[in-house]
Order: sequence, then structure tokens, then C-alpha cells
Amino acid sequence: WGYSSDQKRWSVVTKLDVEADARGAVAEVRDVDWAPCMGRSEHRIAAAIGSGVQVWRLAPLSSWPDARCEPPARPTVLWMDGGVPLTFWKVGWNLTGTTLAASAENGQVKMWKLDFQGQLKPHCTLDQQE
Repeated sequence: WGYSSDQKRWSVVTKLDVEADARGAVAEVRDVDWAPCMGRSEHRIAAAIGSGVQVWRLAPLSSWPDARCEPPARPTVLWMDGGVPLTFWKVGWNLTGTTLAASAENGQVKMWKLDFQGQLKPHCTLDQQE
């Protein structure tokens, strides 16, 4: 959605399609976070969806209010390592949109960083302190 202050209304800019998991099911979206295009040529949107984190790349709008985002490519799906599917609950980008963190139901936080080619690569996993 985007807001036009000239027209005093919100309108749909684009629609993000959610990928099914390995079983072919689509889980509910639990959290969404947006990384604006600060120093990059695209926005990034991450969503905690079931046992994965889905990340979309969106080009910025060129003009408003007539512009629409190009339909985004299929999202990148990120998983927790370890073989046991875990539900992700929260996602969050750092200020510059180069590091993504996601918390899972077991108390772990998985982090991914952008490499020099703009791909998210596993960075570290933080375990819950008891």
C-alpha cells in the first residue's frame, strides 16, 4: 500500500505472493518487517511464515500516484538449520537492511547477512540463555 497526500487516500502498490512450505501448505504470516532502499537499488520485505522466512526484493516507485511496483520475483525462502522444522515468530532488519534476524519458537535467533552480491547468507545462530 502507498499513501498519496495529494489524493488523501491509500492505494495498492503491489501484491506479494507467499510460497508454500515443503509439505505444500501455506502457513499464516506471523510478522513482517521492511528495509527501505537506503544505499541499495531495492526495498526488502521479510515475513515470518510458518517454518521459514520469506524475503522479497522490490524496486522503488518512480512516480506517485500513478506508479505501481513491478510484480516482485518469487521470494527467497530462508530456513533454520538442524532438520527439525521450527516456527518463526518475529523478523527484523538492521537499520541499513543488510542483516536480518528471525526468532524461532525454541528461543533461538537466526541471523543472515547480505554478501557483496546482495544475497542473504547465514551469519550466526544465537541460543537462549538459561
